[in-house]
Amino acid sequence: MRIDVWGTLRIHTPTQVVTGRDFPGIKPKQLLEILVAERGHIVSKLRLADLLWPDAPGNDHVATLETYVSVARRTIQPGVRARDSVIVTEPGGYRLDADRTTLDLEEFDRLVREAAELSPLDALAALNTALALIRGPAFEDEPYADWTEPLRASCAHKHVQVLVDAGRLSLVTGEAVEALALAEQAVAADPFAEAAYQILMTASYALWRQEDALRAFERCRKLLADELGVDPMGETVALHMAILRHEDVAGLMPRPPAGKVRAITTKAEPASELIGRRSELATLEAALAQGLGGRFTLLLVVADSGMGKTRLAETLIERATVPVGVNRCSDLEAELPYVALSLALLPLCGASGTGPMPLVRELLRRADLAQPFDEFARMRVMESLADVVQDLSPFLLVLDDVHWADAQTVAALGYLKRRCPNAPVVILLTCNRADLDRQPVRNLQTDLRIDLDELTETELAPFGAEAYAATGGHPMFLADWLQARQEGLNAGFTPALRERIVTQCWHLGPQAYRLLTVAAVLDEPFSASVLGQVVGVDQDICDELDLRVADRLLVSSGEGFSFRHSLVRRILAETFSPARHAQLRASANSITRGNPLRRRTDAGGEPSASGHLMELGIGPQVARAEAPAGIGWSPLSWSDPIDLPSPTSFAQSAHFQGRVVRG
Repeated sequence: MRIDVWGTLRIHTPTQVVTGRDFPGIKPKQLLEILVAERGHIVSKLRLADLLWPDAPGNDHVATLETYVSVARRTIQPGVRARDSVIVTEPGGYRLDADRTTLDLEEFDRLVREAAELSPLDALAALNTALALIRGPAFEDEPYADWTEPLRASCAHKHVQVLVDAGRLSLVTGEAVEALALAEQAVAADPFAEAAYQILMTASYALWRQEDALRAFERCRKLLADELGVDPMGETVALHMAILRHEDVAGLMPRPPAGKVRAITTKAEPASELIGRRSELATLEAALAQGLGGRFTLLLVVADSGMGKTRLAETLIERATVPVGVNRCSDLEAELPYVALSLALLPLCGASGTGPMPLVRELLRRADLAQPFDEFARMRVMESLADVVQDLSPFLLVLDDVHWADAQTVAALGYLKRRCPNAPVVILLTCNRADLDRQPVRNLQTDLRIDLDELTETELAPFGAEAYAATGGHPMFLADWLQARQEGLNAGFTPALRERIVTQCWHLGPQAYRLLTVAAVLDEPFSASVLGQVVGVDQDICDELDLRVADRLLVSSGEGFSFRHSLVRRILAETFSPARHAQLRASANSITRGNPLRRRTDAGGEPSASGHLMELGIGPQVARAEAPAGIGWSPLSWSDPIDLPSPTSFAQSAHFQGRVVRG
């Protein structure tokens, strides 16, 4: 028997198709739908009564409930005895026999899982088949039933995600028109699905409809600003800038998706050489060998973004000789209980439904439905996870970007370390340094912590004497520098890196961005007091600059501050024109000599120490306006009415890529 709940209820039997209208009453139909929603789990009579009569069940509700069960059985299986029905009577309740029924929701989930392992063309076909199952919102004929809300919300989220994934695959396979249609459906279903806007922009641009691509971005930007008070993500901003620059559409197409989890059971050579980090890799390999010898071991690699923590973990995985489970955590999982750990364990459990697989499936199911755990259920989960660890060992588990993992996963790791001290299991965690102190992972008692910093000049010697000077030993800057050399870019860095740095600094906030861009023009080390006067800040800005030191953008240098990497300083400084450089330096020099620049009025009045700086344009987009005769320049006050544009308009700025133009 097949039951469809996408849209209105439909039950496919060998002899007929039963719809909601075929039930002699609304309550028997609702009873069946509740059992379907539980997917084979027992639902007690008391809970059924509460769901069917939310106000108050009658005194004879048990007898009425049994009557409804009989009516539901006769409707979907006329002439079948009660003991042979798919609605099974259990002590104290009822359940739907999952072995004799199939559900369109389950088929949808299966197709989506299979698509993750297929080539782009086959994956797109699987996702289109899954989308064809959707005839409307889940349990469409029960719009006001409270018990449908969690499942309906979960299904709606899955629907949008599959539309987005199918849209990306359509772009990968060259079907821009289909991608456009899928993205429009996703936006209609969820107006805040920013990934769908990215597909809209890319597909429109690929179809030579640049104005539609720009309108899609503006539609997204305005909605997020008006409804949520936030800016678009950096990826959306970078795509917008690339479209404004008329970049080659081939470079904007998404890459074929990589599997989110995988299992490695054989030793393999690294795909590419690991630059530096040999001592760190040797330390991890030694800890791995010790842990697999019979000690539950937690390893933590901490680094700034782009320092190579993921590449180091990948190299350890490639050299492992035991089964490996991997999950790269994301912000989408942060609120879903145990999902980060479940996804990592999934490939280790195998495809069969035996052994630990049912537990992992149950955890993922609860996460999909956002079902909370009470304390007793939590302890049962912990003990079940301990059994899983014992059954699957020895193995290596890798949680990349663990700062995005849900709190329950982090708590489970600590519990497993205490509960299974002698299990031959090693768990490697990687975490961004800036996020470590703000996340539950900081409380984990790890056996080994490795902090990655910049590579040394000796380690970069094979790339030439100029490599260290150009990159400061930062692995991400090094990779970008090598790419820029290969492409013949005189700037020494690619546009992608420039956009990434500008966008990341902008996301720190307008105040931080204003200070950083002006500081990039001043001589180093720059004084906090001089910088504050240049931008017109009356209060002490040392706390703000200390935060940037914590973010590892700046370093304290005597009584002043310097940029940690000269490349970041250079990129931020290039957001200003040469004329603006000269103006800012003159202002700083004048302040240093004890003679701050003041604005003069064109009416011949007294100079003022504060006021509105004429179009200084401290932001990614530099405003261009000549000051009228007789008016000088003054420091910029925090209260001055100057709008800071976001990086989205950087590509349209008057000064861009070293050129000064009129706009």
